[in-house]
Amino acid sequence: MMSEQHDIPKQPSITALLHALPIGVEIYDRDFNAIFFNRAADDLFLYPDKPILHHDEWWELGFPEPRERVRVIAEWYRMVDAARADPAQVQVGEWNVRCRDGEQHIVQFRFRFIDDTFLLVLLDVTERRRMETELRRLATIDPLTEIFNRRHFMEVARQAFAEAERSHAPLSLLTLDIDHFKIVNDTHGHGIGDEVIRAVARRCGQTLRPKDVLARMGGEEFAILMPGTTAQEACAQAWALFDGVTSEPLVLPELQLRVSISVGGAQCLPDDSSLDATLTRADRALYAAKRSGRGRVVFDSLAGDASAG
Repeated sequence: MMSEQHDIPKQPSITALLHALPIGVEIYDRDFNAIFFNRAADDLFLYPDKPILHHDEWWELGFPEPRERVRVIAEWYRMVDAARADPAQVQVGEWNVRCRDGEQHIVQFRFRFIDDTFLLVLLDVTERRRMETELRRLATIDPLTEIFNRRHFMEVARQAFAEAERSHAPLSLLTLDIDHFKIVNDTHGHGIGDEVIRAVARRCGQTLRPKDVLARMGGEEFAILMPGTTAQEACAQAWALFDGVTSEPLVLPELQLRVSISVGGAQCLPDDSSLDATLTRADRALYAAKRSGRGRVVFDSLAGDASAG
């Protein structure tokens, strides 16, 4: 009996497989003369200006700005030397490159030598890096007010506290609370309450100095970190903040509304074992402002010169 014959499907060539890859592949000889570029590599770097026959011809097209080009070329050749020294190790670089479409793309370059052949793999990571940057931003931002959130504030404040301990520079904190906020919510609804919180955050941001760090700590409470600021200076800034927020009614979508705030403050002291100790004193001053009738600034007396109005 004769065995049954089956047609064996034709296998795609290596070249066809390389062209089908969604990542760029470029192959050079050991002197960087071009051997092969796949379609994805052409989509990135097949410039209309001129064909690239040697890798060195690419630099001026990919990096039009001379100083950046010099910097990247130096970094590239350091990595190429490392690749020659250890061919088994894949080198990874990532640069912001002008691509075929005339736009800047963040491209990751992965390369190594295989005997006398230089293999370069290209990945356009622009969108991935944009998303990572946005996720990092969202992790630090309060979504309602678009100022910093509590977690980021505490990270920055702890770093500032450690630096103040090392340098013996002054550092002060303010805590701020919108007075009678529950009445605003009960009377006008939570939508207006949110608008009030946003408006107060905007006015705080407009009043504070560039070096101050403003954050929403939760609900209607805010905190301000004031590097290089003594108790007396912070108290004066707190009153400027008070006036900036309360002097004019808030103009909201459906009404104008006057708000009042209470502010507590404290300067970091040598006896403070941690940032939390300073923050506790600032909160204590805030509660004193509220107990005294709200609508005022109180600075912790241990920081020197308690101030209230």
